[in-house]
Amino acid sequence: MKILLNLLVVLLIVISNTQVNAKTIKMAVFKLEPFMMEDPKSKEVVGVTIDYWKEFIAPEMGVNVEVVGIYPILRATEMLKNGEVDVVSQLTKIPEREVDFLYPDTALTTIISCLVVLKDSPLQEVNKSEDLFGKTIGFIKAAC
Repeated sequence: MKILLNLLVVLLIVISNTQVNAKTIKMAVFKLEPFMMEDPKSKEVVGVTIDYWKEFIAPEMGVNVEVVGIYPILRATEMLKNGEVDVVSQLTKIPEREVDFLYPDTALTTIISCLVVLKDSPLQEVNKSEDLFGKTIGFIKAAC
């Protein structure tokens, strides 16, 4: 019985040290609802990306995740480039970023772009780029 108790104590010590000594990766986030956003009540960063990293990716990698942010996307990418954070999830893969960052072969998610117009807009469909000639288009530069 004493041997069994001693083995149990050793096992608990090993298990607790494994969790304590697990590497922590720092993930910067930017606002991309519902993937990454701030809970208005708790001010905590939440969203499906955060849940997925904490519940699936991090345990599979044997690491803990520390979420930092919400930052403007340009600041998050600079933090990644400078080594201040280990990962920025949901970062669009574009040639300029591929120079500095490694992307997985399989994307975590795919977001399809869209064009939003008012219901009474004369522009009801776009079939070719010429359909947009003479139109004013707004976009958020930092979101690219």
